[in-house]
Amino acid sequence: MMINIQPRGEENKDAWFSVSGTISLDELKDVYARELERYSKTVKIEGFRAGKVPIDIVERRYGEEIKANSIKEKIWEALEEETKKKNHWIKIFKIESLVWSQKGDNIEFSLSCEVLPRKKISFDVDLKKPDGFDSKASDQDIKEEIESLKRRYTTLVDDTDQSELTENSAGVFDIFAKDIGTARTYLNQKDVFVDLASAYEWFKKLVVGMKVGETREGIAYVDRGDKKFRITLKSIKRKVIPSEDDLAKTLGYKSKEELYEEIKKRVEERKKAELKNILYFTLIFKISEKINLPIPQSLLGQKAKQILDDDPNIDKERLATLATSLALEDIVLYNLIEDMQLKLSDEEIRQNLKEISTHYRLTEAEVNRLFESKREELENSFLLKKAKNKLMEIVESKMAELIG
Repeated sequence: MMINIQPRGEENKDAWFSVSGTISLDELKDVYARELERYSKTVKIEGFRAGKVPIDIVERRYGEEIKANSIKEKIWEALEEETKKKNHWIKIFKIESLVWSQKGDNIEFSLSCEVLPRKKISFDVDLKKPDGFDSKASDQDIKEEIESLKRRYTTLVDDTDQSELTENSAGVFDIFAKDIGTARTYLNQKDVFVDLASAYEWFKKLVVGMKVGETREGIAYVDRGDKKFRITLKSIKRKVIPSEDDLAKTLGYKSKEELYEEIKKRVEERKKAELKNILYFTLIFKISEKINLPIPQSLLGQKAKQILDDDPNIDKERLATLATSLALEDIVLYNLIEDMQLKLSDEEIRQNLKEISTHYRLTEAEVNRLFESKREELENSFLLKKAKNKLMEIVESKMAELIG
């Protein structure tokens, strides 16, 4: 069998290949015979029991269809063989425009396939710390963390000094609402805490000035319809924000200075993790630019779907950026696996399965069954993880140079 592979030469040049070739009729014989036998065991023809139709009758009725299937199978075998060689691509996403015709004793065919391209990875790229990025914790960083902790540990107490609600008050309410159009109950909740500083304007207007025990009624346009509300104020609350000394004691530190040091450490660890992630994807993009790496649209679509499944409300621009980043990451990692000839040891497989067991709270037997049913998929994900760790080693080495 002769086969010729060339880049298709369109927008994503190397993500599409034109494949053409010649198959001799002799090469089709075995495939054709297998397909004919399969048909003879499965087709139903009037007058014959299933599986008992004579071969010659099956061939007369379905010969052209069997021949077409045999040609497609032979072509697919050739493409799988090329995939194993990894000379042009690592995997095929889809096949289009398959055309074949018989010329004498040969079948000539042509097709286009979208692939994950095979490229030699080059690490000859320059990584720099982003402009304005400071890996050290500033006084402002520590202050913001402290304020965040204060809000988290703020308590509420009855405000006996306040006789009525103000725009900056907080209160506990019983709230009942009915949809005017349908007369159905829209809301019926007891002991609802509301901080008026962050409440809807219509709610503020309805309750500001209320006294404890007072009930008010009003109509507001909510959730695409008019709703009649009956609201009772049960108590007025005030926030008690802890001092830094009290906050430190609550969190188990001897002093606020000890708390500051812990927060400083935490902030700097977070910033290093943020820098590591930035440098990782910067490296991905720079490698992609260096070797002119195209993105298969099929892979881009897969990544976009995964993101949308997790976050259906994501902004379109953010979606496009994330999908592109994750698609390029996959292409670089798959090629890195080939460049470095990465393999999985039995111990590495066991360790990955152990992590799955812990994360999903599965028994050893459940994990083993999962592995047997999805071996190829899981081993592939383990290899990608191993390649990512190799790439991260490069990033960490560069980080040591950048921040010391």
